[in-house]
Amino acid sequence: MNTRSAHRTARRKYTVDAFEGIDELQDAISDDEPAASEMGDDGSEAAPEPDVEHVSDDDDEMSGVEAVQADEDVSDKASDAGEQLLDDTVSIAGDPDDVPTKSPRSQRNKRKREQYGAAREAELSSTKAYTRGLVEHEVSAASKETRRLLRFGPSEEDFEPVGAARNKWAYEATLPSRVADRNGFGGMHRSFFLDDDAWAKAADSEGKWWSEEGGKPAFLGNQIFETMDPESAAEYLPERRAGEVSFIMGPYKSQQKWNLPVGGLMPLRDAWSSNVQADGDMNAAGPSSYKSGIMLNLGARVQCLDWCPNQSGDSQYLAVSVLPQRDTAHAPYEAPTAPAFAPQPPEKSNVQIWNFTQDDGGGISTAVMPELEVALCTTWGDAKELKWCPMPLKYSDSSDSNVLGLLAGIWADGSIRVLHVSSGSQNPGDRYIYVEKAAFESRPPNTVCTCLTWVSSSRIAAGCANGCVAIWDLPAALPTTSSNPRPIIYSALTTSYVLSICTCYPSRPNILLAISMAGYITMTDLSRSGQSLSSPGNTVYSQRIRLSQKFLAWHDFAQSVLNVEDNFVLYGRVLRRIFTSIGLGKAKSNATSLAVSPCHPFVLVGTASGEVWATNPLNRIFDARRSGISQQTWFTHEWRPPTIEEAATANAASDADGRVDRETHERDREQHRVGSNGISRISEGFKVEQVALNIDDPKTYNSHGGAVFATVYEEKSAITALAWNPNPHVGGWAAAGMGDGLLRVEDIAI
Repeated sequence: MNTRSAHRTARRKYTVDAFEGIDELQDAISDDEPAASEMGDDGSEAAPEPDVEHVSDDDDEMSGVEAVQADEDVSDKASDAGEQLLDDTVSIAGDPDDVPTKSPRSQRNKRKREQYGAAREAELSSTKAYTRGLVEHEVSAASKETRRLLRFGPSEEDFEPVGAARNKWAYEATLPSRVADRNGFGGMHRSFFLDDDAWAKAADSEGKWWSEEGGKPAFLGNQIFETMDPESAAEYLPERRAGEVSFIMGPYKSQQKWNLPVGGLMPLRDAWSSNVQADGDMNAAGPSSYKSGIMLNLGARVQCLDWCPNQSGDSQYLAVSVLPQRDTAHAPYEAPTAPAFAPQPPEKSNVQIWNFTQDDGGGISTAVMPELEVALCTTWGDAKELKWCPMPLKYSDSSDSNVLGLLAGIWADGSIRVLHVSSGSQNPGDRYIYVEKAAFESRPPNTVCTCLTWVSSSRIAAGCANGCVAIWDLPAALPTTSSNPRPIIYSALTTSYVLSICTCYPSRPNILLAISMAGYITMTDLSRSGQSLSSPGNTVYSQRIRLSQKFLAWHDFAQSVLNVEDNFVLYGRVLRRIFTSIGLGKAKSNATSLAVSPCHPFVLVGTASGEVWATNPLNRIFDARRSGISQQTWFTHEWRPPTIEEAATANAASDADGRVDRETHERDREQHRVGSNGISRISEGFKVEQVALNIDDPKTYNSHGGAVFATVYEEKSAITALAWNPNPHVGGWAAAGMGDGLLRVEDIAI
C-alpha cells in the first residue's frame, strides 16, 4: 500500500492493456469504469489495496523463470530496473518497511498494513495460488516466517537446524575457521539435523548388518586380493617415462621453478622458505607454518578424489584415480559403439590411497611426509568415480583397527564394485595389491553404470547410461552365487544419460537427487519403493538446464542441492522448492568440479581455467535479495605447452651423431628445463571479492553487451577433482587434482 501526499499528481498508468483498441470491447470497458467509491478526492484512482498481488523477482522465479539479474544481483542497479524512465510523480510499490511514517495518516496506513499482513498470513493457504503443490509467496511483502515456512518447512525440526547453521557461520564469508571462538561461532560441526545421540544410534543401526548379521565374513569371503611386488605393480601405475612436471610457484614477483618426477612430492612451504628473496615487505617470506600442505605429481590427469571418512586419528587417507593417455584414446571411431554407452576393453589401472599425517597444530605434517599406503591394481579399466561409504560401520574385532572402510567405484568396463579396504600397515611391505575379484560387482544388462552414491551403509545406488537408476542391497547380494546380482530397484528415472546422483544424507537419506543429459534435476522419494521412480507422484523436476554438468552436490546445512550451469553461475535449489534457483556464486569459466563438506557449509568450485574459489552459501539461501555474494580464490593453475626451443633442447640428447656438446646441452637444458610436458604456473594470495550476477553489471565475469561468452583453455589447466576432508578435527583439509597430474593437498582453514 502506497502513501500519498497533497502535492502528488494523478498516478500514471504505465502498463499495457492487451484489449485496448478493440471496438467490440469498448462498451464493456466503459461499463467497468471505477466506481465513485474507488476514486480519490482529486478524481484519480485510489492506491491499490494490499490484496493486489505485487510482481516480485521471486514470483518470476517460482513460476520457473530464471531472473538472475533481478533476484540475484546485489547492487542497486538490478532493483531499479524498469524505474529509470519514470519521473517522481509515479508511485512504485516497495518494501513496506521503507514507507515514510511521519504523518498521522501514514501511521494509520502502517497499522492497517500490519493488521492486514497478520490476517493475510493466517489465510495464506486458502487465498493464494499454488504452484507444484506449494503456495506462491511474495518476497517484497511476505514476512520472514512465511519464507521460512515455504522454503524449509512448518515445524521447528525443519528450520531450527538450518537456523543454527546460519548463526554459527553467517559471519564467515568464504573459508572456514579452524576452531570456534568463545561464543561458539565458526569452527567445525556436523549437520545439526542429528545430535550426538542420534549420530551414535545411526552408527549402531548402520553397522549391525556388518558386525552382527554376517556382513564382514561375506565380504572377506567374496573378494580376492593378492599382494604384488613393486616391479610387477609398475605395469599398473602411471608410466615413469611420462617425465617430470615443471611448475612455477612462490611469492608474487619472486616465483621459482620446481620440478617433480612421477610419484614425487614437495611441501608447499618450500616455495616460501627463507632463502626466497621476496620483493618488498608485503611479499616477505612467511613462517614455516604459513603453507600447511603438499604438492604431488601423480603422473596423469586426476580423475576423482575422495577422503576416507570416520578417521579420528592423525592419519588421513585420500583415494585417488588418474586417467592416463592411452593409444586408443584418440581413435573413437574404432570402437563399435559410443564409448560412453558401452563397456570399454580391459586395461591395467590402479586406485592409489595416500596417507597424510596431522601435525600438532592440526595442519598437514611435513615432518612425516605423505606416502602411498595402498595401490589397488586392477584390469577393469580406469576408475571413473570413487566414493567411500560415509556411514560409520561398527567394528568390534581388534583386527579391524586397520580397516579403512568400504570403497565403491565405477570402472570403465561399466560395472559398479565395492571393495573392503585395509591400510597397508596391516601387511608391512605389501603396499601393492592385485584385486582379482571384488566382494560386490554388478552391471545392468545392455547398459553401463555412470555414477554412484551410497543410500546407506548396506545399500548403494548407480545411475545408468539408459536413464535408469539401480539400487542394490549388499546383505542380500553378497550370499548369492550369481556373478551379476539383481538390484532390488531398477527403474527409469529420466529419458537420457544419468550424469550424477546423490542422496540427502544425513538429514533425509531417503531422497535421491539426480541430473541427466535431459537437463532436469530430479528429486525422488526412495521410501515409496512400490512406485516407479519416474512416476509423477514420486519425482519432482527442476527447471530445465540447457547444458547439463556432470556434478551435483547436496548441501545439508542449507537443505539445498548445488550445481553449476552453463552461464558459470553456482545455483542452489532449496529442497522444498527445487523448481526454483538462487545464485550463490559466479565462475570465470566452465566449472569442472564441485565439493561440499559435512563439517562446514563452505563450497569449493574448480573451473576449466584452473581457478578454485570458495564461498559460503548460507546467507544467500536465507535472503538472496539482501545478501551479497562473497567468494575468494584459493589458487589458480595455468598450463602451457613447451615452445619449439624448449622441445628441441629437451630432445637434443637423442642426437644420433653425438655432435652435441654435453656441457652446452646440460646448460641449455637447465635454462629450458621443461621437456615435452610443458610448464604450469600456480598463483595464490587472492583477497575476498564481491561478485555480481547481473550480466549488465561491469563487475560480472564473462559478459559483454548483455551476452555471456566462454573461453577455451588448455585441457591440462583444468581443476578436474576437488574434495573436502569429512572428519571434523581436520575439516579444513582440501584436495585439488589438476589436468597435468598435479595434486595439491592443503589445510585452508583460517
